[in-house]
Amino acid sequence: MRDTTSDIDAAFTALFAERSEVDRLKMTCRMFDDARALVEAGIRSQHPGIGRSELRARVFERLYYDEFDEPTRARMLPDLG
Repeated sequence: MRDTTSDIDAAFTALFAERSEVDRLKMTCRMFDDARALVEAGIRSQHPGIGRSELRARVFERLYYDEFDEPTRARMLPDLG
């Protein structure tokens, strides 16, 4: 889904490009951490009292489900606990 107009997207890209490589990496890491926190909060709100290993598995599924085929996911999930 793209809900940003092309002129705003271009302006954002230009501002981002003006930052140093280190700043861009820091920004990207903070955005990912924030997104992960939102995912975790959503899962916790739906599953109060969820355990740490189950939360890790659900976060993995939410963020990376489409990145792996079913056999690969089945092999990876037990290692998340």
